[in-house]
Amino acid sequence: MKYFQMTSLTYLTISLIFFSLIRIAYAYQCDEKFNREIRSLFCVDMTEDSIVVGEKVTKNINQDQIKTTSTSTSPITSPNKTVTSVSSQDNRAGHKGKIASNRNETSMKIRHQNKIVNINLAVKEELMFIRGIGEVYSTRIIKYRKMLGGFHSKKQLLEVYGFPIETFEKIMGQISCSGPILKLELDKIEFKTLLKHPYLEYEHVVAIKNGLRKGAKIDSVESLIALSKLDRDKAEKLFPYISLSGEKMKVK
Repeated sequence: MKYFQMTSLTYLTISLIFFSLIRIAYAYQCDEKFNREIRSLFCVDMTEDSIVVGEKVTKNINQDQIKTTSTSTSPITSPNKTVTSVSSQDNRAGHKGKIASNRNETSMKIRHQNKIVNINLAVKEELMFIRGIGEVYSTRIIKYRKMLGGFHSKKQLLEVYGFPIETFEKIMGQISCSGPILKLELDKIEFKTLLKHPYLEYEHVVAIKNGLRKGAKIDSVESLIALSKLDRDKAEKLFPYISLSGEKMKVK
């Protein structure tokens, strides 16, 4: 009986050990299979990615080397330098253009300064080329010329607002005064239009209109003074601008 119990216990122990070994072997085999699957899933992809990345890096390096080689042979090595070079060329071109423009303007001024300018016909730009007359005075001269109906004397420049006598004396040799002036037909012109003339005031226009209605004639400076009550200086300045329809004016 005791022998049978020991034999049973021995077989049981051996069976347990055997099954344990089988289980350990099976577990090891499963682990190996699992590890192979993991490596097949991840390690291969990582290797392929690294190869692809390596190819891209190699290509990028080669392209950079090609770009560096190609740009090193050209005089401009970067976009920024290209922009700077183009802008500097534009600046130099613009500077040369300004110099040429200034030279042309200077030469034009010299030519115009040696040229006689007709103040009765000159435009603003021509007046500005006269030494001592800038944009302000040229604008005032043209405005006053329109108010008068044209200049008949150089001295009328002194009537322009703010025009200095020193400047007038300096430019006397550079200017002339000729050409037609606008005539005022006293027997036809309206009262308001005649009143706008710089040499006439309200009382002068009233006297002239009243005298003409009564049949008075204006054919000389003396008759103009008698009719309009103007002082001689203004009468002499105004007389070249007036006329009567069908009559000739004369100075006495």
